[in-house]
Amino acid sequence: GSSSNGGNTMVGTGGNGSPQGGSGTIPGAGSSSIGGTTGTAGGTGTAGSGGGTAAMCSTDPNLVNATGCFVGCDPTLTTDNPQGLQGALYTFGDGSSCTPVNPPCSATGVCLSGATVVDMTYAKWGCGMGLELNATGGTASVKQAYAGPAQCFKYTLTGNSGGNEVRIAFTQTADTTGKVSPYVSLKPFTNGASGTICQKDVSCQGQMNCALTGSVYDLQVNVVGGNNAGSYNVCLTDLEPVTSGTSTLTQLCGAQGSSNGTEDVGKYFAQNNVNAGHGSLCLTPALSGTNASFTVDSAALTGSGLAAYPSLVDGWHYGRKSTDSALPKLVSGLSNVTTSVAYTNPNGGTWDASFDIWVLPNNSNPADPSGGLEVMLWLNDSNVNPAGNNTNNPYMGWEVWSGQVSSWKYVAYRKTGQSTFSGDLAPFIKNAVSVAGLGGTPYLAGVEFGYEAYDNAVQGMHVTSYSVNVQ
Repeated sequence: GSSSNGGNTMVGTGGNGSPQGGSGTIPGAGSSSIGGTTGTAGGTGTAGSGGGTAAMCSTDPNLVNATGCFVGCDPTLTTDNPQGLQGALYTFGDGSSCTPVNPPCSATGVCLSGATVVDMTYAKWGCGMGLELNATGGTASVKQAYAGPAQCFKYTLTGNSGGNEVRIAFTQTADTTGKVSPYVSLKPFTNGASGTICQKDVSCQGQMNCALTGSVYDLQVNVVGGNNAGSYNVCLTDLEPVTSGTSTLTQLCGAQGSSNGTEDVGKYFAQNNVNAGHGSLCLTPALSGTNASFTVDSAALTGSGLAAYPSLVDGWHYGRKSTDSALPKLVSGLSNVTTSVAYTNPNGGTWDASFDIWVLPNNSNPADPSGGLEVMLWLNDSNVNPAGNNTNNPYMGWEVWSGQVSSWKYVAYRKTGQSTFSGDLAPFIKNAVSVAGLGGTPYLAGVEFGYEAYDNAVQGMHVTSYSVNVQ
């Protein structure tokens, strides 16, 4: 999105504020705001003494329970600051959406409460809480890049985000003035969220004035304002450093199209995608660098026919779009669609593991694919065939099935017995356009991968790695 902070003075206390709001916003804390008046946030947290003795500091693995709201006393001593971490816990805000309290530690945790407003200038960008990862402490505390072994943090958030997105970020400089900190996005929640956040998994997600420098200074949790008006009360109750891991996001159990049915995962989004009247399915998405993944946790699928397509989406799916700016793209202009996927095959039941690729008749964002083309690549299956009929005319060793599904055309390529795929999808897409006789100037709109599930044989449905690069 475009840079859009400005208009009002931003206020934050304790720590280096790094507000991030909406789809096109810039954090502004420190010396000045973007397009507005001078901000008053900045500096480092003042809670905690620093430089004390091991006996004065908490050795609890939960950093929220830090003595005096300050983690660590001596970076060289693992007895008082786990994995070389040292710094203050703090809160910060935009001067309207909450009232920061510093030091913020309490018996409940580190908490934020207030109400966001709709503000398309994003001057009211919301509120946040943070932890300095490597600060000297004391009255003249200095932030430094953290180079210790903690690459990930297990977190627990409680409360209600008030319909607001929550971002967990790693700041990349000591001064975050006018800069967006790369982040992982959590969908709005009403009963808390928990998981793991890793340095390698944060990204700019299309934001301007954002860069991955390879250095991290603070970990921050931001309740995002500007896009939504809602009262929130969120507490960070547990934060534990670990040396490695994968970033896990909010479990999805909602119906197709509901707020708990989809979630952004880097430049993709995950969906449990249960057809109406076919029961329920829960999955947990995850992110590792640029690779997305998910695990189906449970299902209670009912009825006959296709019940669900739990999947990861790059681009378009029935009016919802991921943040990948490479899509949509003219099919005639495709150079390659480099794709890599690895997954596990369920035992028994009726299912197929497949790509679902959407080609639309124009560059728009329709609610359904009417007049377009659905292209599938079936890598493996059990007790089911593709739609349409087998053309008995293989393409590059793949069966080719062709037909009509509802208001769009359908072409499927099938080669069973696989558990991985790595290659270029562009030849399949262009061949399918020819097989279907799709005229005009069609656009590649979306590339998905998941499982078409017809019953409860979900044990073992796990997409372990998925990536797409459209050129």
